[in-house]
Amino acid sequence: MTALTRKLALALLAGGLLVACGKTEVSDVEYVQRAKQQHEAGHLKASLIELKNALSRNPDNAEARLMLGELYLSLGNGVAAEIELERARKLGVAGKYIDRLETRSRLLQGKFEAVVSNLAGSGPDQPEQLSLLGEALFGLGRLDEAERAFRQAQEADGGLPGPLIGLVRVALARGDMAAAERRLAELLSLAPENADAWLLKGEVADLKGDWDEALEAYRKTLTLLAVNTPTRRGLEARSNIARILLVQGKIEMAAEVIDYLLKALPKHYMSNFLAALLAYQEGDYEKAYDYLLQVNRYASDYLPANFLLGAVNFRLGNLEQAEVQLAQAVSRDPSLIPARLMLAEVRLRKADSDEVLYLLDPALEKYPNDARLLSMAGQAALQKGDFRTGRRYLKKAVEGRPADSSLRTQLAMLYLAEGSDQQAIDELERAIDTGKAPERERSLLVLVHLKNGNYDEALKVVQDMVDGHPRNAFMRNLKGIVLEYAGDAGAARRAYKEALGLDSGFSQALFNLIRLDILQGKMPDARKRLDDILQEDPANVAAMLAQAQIAWVEDDTREALRWLEMAREQAPVAVLPRLALAQYYSQSGDFAKAGEMLKEVTRIDPDNGKATRMEGILALRSGDLAGAVDKLEETADHLPVASTYYWLSLAYFRAGRDDESREALDESLRLNPDSIPALALRVMQEVKTGNIDRALSQARMIQQKFPDVGEGYELEADIHALRGDLARAERLYARAHEQGGYRRALLKQVGILRELARYADAIAVLQSWLQENADDRKVRFDLASIYGLSGERDKASKEYERLLDENPADVPVLNNLALLQLEAGNISKALDLAENAYKLMGDSPQVMDTYGWILLAAGETGLALPLLGEAASRLSEPEVSYHWAVALKASGEFAEARKIATEALASTPTGEIRAALERLLGELDEQG
Repeated sequence: MTALTRKLALALLAGGLLVACGKTEVSDVEYVQRAKQQHEAGHLKASLIELKNALSRNPDNAEARLMLGELYLSLGNGVAAEIELERARKLGVAGKYIDRLETRSRLLQGKFEAVVSNLAGSGPDQPEQLSLLGEALFGLGRLDEAERAFRQAQEADGGLPGPLIGLVRVALARGDMAAAERRLAELLSLAPENADAWLLKGEVADLKGDWDEALEAYRKTLTLLAVNTPTRRGLEARSNIARILLVQGKIEMAAEVIDYLLKALPKHYMSNFLAALLAYQEGDYEKAYDYLLQVNRYASDYLPANFLLGAVNFRLGNLEQAEVQLAQAVSRDPSLIPARLMLAEVRLRKADSDEVLYLLDPALEKYPNDARLLSMAGQAALQKGDFRTGRRYLKKAVEGRPADSSLRTQLAMLYLAEGSDQQAIDELERAIDTGKAPERERSLLVLVHLKNGNYDEALKVVQDMVDGHPRNAFMRNLKGIVLEYAGDAGAARRAYKEALGLDSGFSQALFNLIRLDILQGKMPDARKRLDDILQEDPANVAAMLAQAQIAWVEDDTREALRWLEMAREQAPVAVLPRLALAQYYSQSGDFAKAGEMLKEVTRIDPDNGKATRMEGILALRSGDLAGAVDKLEETADHLPVASTYYWLSLAYFRAGRDDESREALDESLRLNPDSIPALALRVMQEVKTGNIDRALSQARMIQQKFPDVGEGYELEADIHALRGDLARAERLYARAHEQGGYRRALLKQVGILRELARYADAIAVLQSWLQENADDRKVRFDLASIYGLSGERDKASKEYERLLDENPADVPVLNNLALLQLEAGNISKALDLAENAYKLMGDSPQVMDTYGWILLAAGETGLALPLLGEAASRLSEPEVSYHWAVALKASGEFAEARKIATEALASTPTGEIRAALERLLGELDEQG
């Protein structure tokens, strides 16, 4: 390049730059022109931006305002369209065209009454206005008037597609598919390239279930629209395409369409709804929930989204929220069968059977042979106690789908509820024979055989399961349960260990081992397993409850309470710890605290049948027999299981309603013929009516039916103890203990030996147990007590001190050791022990009595008197009254002391306390 050429180029470049730098800003007219170009190219968003730029330059540009209103109409934004069109009118735009645009903006907003009011006077020479009037009337549901307006518009101008579109919609609204299809064919013949016509064709095919034809029509709509931004009609077409693809299971194709909509219209309710639907179909319920929250922001009353939100909450387990949302959906559209079904399922879980049947009735009328509907109706009827109706529904469901093992299983469950165990077994075997039954059916069959005492049959089925799945820990665990029922505890233990060998984290097998340890008195083994669990998982509530159970068995009430309270704190919404605490306080006699725990349960789960049953048990234990009967009758209506009928029978028994007691117990034993508590109550019923021989026969029948366990011998021993035949009772308790290794029978045996003053024999029994179970605190406590009774105070003190070394806060041990030290003359040591006990459990009347008695011995009469008075007011025991009377005498209150001692003497026929009371009264007489 020559120097001259270079200079010329630089000059031209410089000139260009100067021109560019000095160029004036783009005018509003130019922006409008650009907007038109973008619109013609199908770039609606770009056109929208150019129009806004134009109006920022010149807010009074009427053409820009009009174009912006038109564009908002295309995009489906009726509110924004009306605003811009009103501004255009103020700037001088007038005429029929803007009138029609404003009317369309109002139709988009649902302002149908306003449109009808404005166009009511439209004449036959105004076909477009008549067509718009028809749309408004259609929106109001006034179909006859809408059809008349559309027909008048068509007669006025047969070339308009709008009236025909309206007539198709009227026919569809009336359910007249034939008329709709005729009108649609006429419409497409008139306007074959009309996007609205093809959109309508897609809707008609959609309603007919012709997905392929619908997809073709919707895609044709998009081709005719030929824009790169979703318009109102484009959004509708794409939304329907996505929905159909989801129905067809074409997830990837649907996801592509939905992804486009989310990018193009991220805040549109339909984009987010379809994304939620996709996530729901993929099982990602949390993601679906998030999208539905967005839908709620933009269209809170969109019915399909309300329904889907209920479905999502149902899948997430949020049943309360699901019920509210599904009920609203059904209320808004009673014909929405899927919502009815899901709401019915929610209420089925809540045992609201009447509501379930009410919800299912319309669906059953429409689909009388639908197996799912019949199954749900059957379950609801079963919950209601209407076995006949339940059986009819379920048998019809099975007839329609005989190879459906789950339906056969439901029918088997109904037969079980009716007590028709053999029919239940037959159905379960048929379910298994289908070859499609999951192991659940086999497991249930095992449990039915166990219920009927058919241990060999149960073992045969479970062994087949184990052979078919040798690496399955669940089946090994089930085998252990069967073996345990059959009385082979050793083989059961091996099976549980095999299950843990296959799956070291299988908690069911581990807790079964722990339970077996507790039953067999192997407390150290049980505690070691639980300590290992809690070391790995300090918040394991089940392990805490098991620790509490061990403490309970060992009579370490303070430790039991500590574990139960810890479990309650770790699980703020868990029911089991609170029920366990309620039971603890109930059995301990603290009915107020038990009631508090039950209130917590009902706050967490208002329909908890176990809590209602516990309320009945609490009333029974507190002596409120009428309240107990009411609560337990209520429980029987909602939780009709064997244990409920047992407690109801016991409540009737104590209330003197013997016939009803027998009826309730009959039902309990029908549901669970092998329930030892129920069989024991039957024995009590016979004893109450004086049928001792029959009671003994019942107890011996248990011995024959369960030869490898000790309960039958224990029951017979109870009868002999009641008759006063203590020697025979003691022998049978020993047999019960030897037979089953049950600690309870051993403790009863020791109690009899204590009453017979056979202290040496009692000590031998307890020492023998402790050789194998050295950590059993309850038994060691009893041993110490009997040493004390036998006069071996040093040995008693040694055992109590060993217990205190293990647990310095054991109040009963502190209390008893304090009394021993008092008897030995060690008043200072006795006082220290009693004071510690009082600090730990100052509200205990027994502790008050001991502490007060020792204070009195130490010369602290002023401190002793209120403690002994409070103890005597809460414990009607002669020894406690004696202590108080002695304190009253020491304080100079002779008259009151004489009164208390005289009352105590009247209820004390023999013994050391009577002699002490007589001496005290003699001393008081000397005082005058």
